[in-house]
Amino acid sequence: GAQIILQADEIGLTAQMLGTEGVDSTMQFLKVAGEKADGLVITTNLNRDSERAEVQSFMKAFTAEYGYAPDMVGASVFDAFMVLEYVMKNYGTSPQEIQQGLYKVKDFPAVTGIIKGYNELGEVTKSVQVQKVVNGEFHYFAEITDPEVVTPPNL
Repeated sequence: GAQIILQADEIGLTAQMLGTEGVDSTMQFLKVAGEKADGLVITTNLNRDSERAEVQSFMKAFTAEYGYAPDMVGASVFDAFMVLEYVMKNYGTSPQEIQQGLYKVKDFPAVTGIIKGYNELGEVTKSVQVQKVVNGEFHYFAEITDPEVVTPPNL
């Protein structure tokens, strides 16, 4: 990803650059691309600028523990364990109870957004974050909330 940004700049390409959450899976991207990444818009699942208490608490605790800000992978892993803890406390610990409990999760306040629920395949329904690189950092740009877009199909 970073090399594409650098090469685009090198040849004078002025098109709007878009990316996916893979760009948000390591802070190396921003270190390598530097100021050339400014303006890049990506879809991801972590809104670092969210004022929600869950997000701010996670961002501060992660940064204090590891010495750098979290990416979407760290936030996603954290959410996975928080959902698992919730399901096990409320529905049981056997594989069947966990599976059935996941189907009952509704409006769970995850770091990566409010989890509206899971379909029959275990796929999550929640909003998609759109971030833009400004001054070498990811920042809120938009949020995709349309149920027709963010709800995965059932079997």
